[in-house]
Amino acid sequence: MAIDQKAYVEVLLKLYGEQVAHARHHEAMRAQSTNYILVASVALMGLMVADKAFGYDFQELGRTAAAVLVLFLNSFGVLLSRKHTERSQRHAMVANEYRTQISNELEGSGLPLPNNLRQKGIDLSNKEHPILSQYVPLHSLWEVFHVLFIAMTLTVFFLQANAPKG
Repeated sequence: MAIDQKAYVEVLLKLYGEQVAHARHHEAMRAQSTNYILVASVALMGLMVADKAFGYDFQELGRTAAAVLVLFLNSFGVLLSRKHTERSQRHAMVANEYRTQISNELEGSGLPLPNNLRQKGIDLSNKEHPILSQYVPLHSLWEVFHVLFIAMTLTVFFLQANAPKG
């Protein structure tokens, strides 16, 4: 079966688009899962401090269980965020290979090559935001939310454990 260059590039474009869609899906899933975990963590943190603030009788075992659950959820959140990052990057790398092949097919056509246009955009972004683009990976910012909740939970738990009884 013979396939002409135009049809081949169209197939590559569809495959490229598929990989980009998968990468976006993992980015959206990371945001959604982080939001769910943080909402659950806020509710559990509320239970941990509610008895002190409002006079509810939430026993020590309940506070401990809530703290352990928040710690587990946010530890899981860090791992899940990393996994979605890995999968998103995998799809982006596959898409990059398709884009490279498209550029190779268009070589000599006189048209701007996708890889050259991409590199120009990256260079402009790096020039505009040198510190953020070079030294602050986005996935680490997502993980900070979970790490902060782990730190807050430990702080509240130990403050309550060492608070005077009565």
